[in-house]
Order: sequence, then C-alpha cells, then structure tokens
Amino acid sequence: MRIPGSIIMLIATYLQGRLFTVRVGSNLSSELVIRVGVVQGSKVGPILFNIFVNDVPSPRNCRSQLCLFADDTAFISTGTPQTIMEDLNTYLTQLGKWLIQWKI
Repeated sequence: MRIPGSIIMLIATYLQGRLFTVRVGSNLSSELVIRVGVVQGSKVGPILFNIFVNDVPSPRNCRSQLCLFADDTAFISTGTPQTIMEDLNTYLTQLGKWLIQWKI
C-alpha cells in the first residue's frame, strides 16, 4: 500500500502494549494483552481496520461480489440456485482460510 515506514512505526506503537479486563457483575478479571485488532471507538480505528482487511480475497467470477462496510461483510451472487451455491461454497472456503490466517 506504499505506507511510509515512519507511519507504520507510529501505528505499531499506538497498537502495542494495550491491555483489557473483563467485568462480570462485581468480579474483575486480571489484565491480559490485546494481541490483535484495532482500538474500538477511536477515530483512526475504522481506517486501520480497512487497511487490515485490504487484501481480503475477492470472488473469482463476475456473478459474485463481496461488499464491505466497516466490520460488516456481505457476499452477493446471482444465477441459478445451483451456481449460487457452488460460488458461495467455493468462496466461503477461500474466505475462511483468510479469516483464520488473520485471526478475524
């Protein structure tokens, strides 16, 4: 994406070393390190997420389309029920591998 190294280093320092705890009722968990993800509710969070998913695989045929908006995703396909099912199954296998690789 041709993002300058200095910007990448700045973003890395912004994302590294973040911690979280979970509260259930009056019980609070111990702190744990956040290893993946972007800061929810931040102004830069949606931009970082879009950069993070920039290489999500695209469907390989012209009858299908992947639609992304923030962290919502839709897969749209046209054709006969049989071709739609084949396209959907093929793409979901490919997408599933990508999602597991990037821990989404």
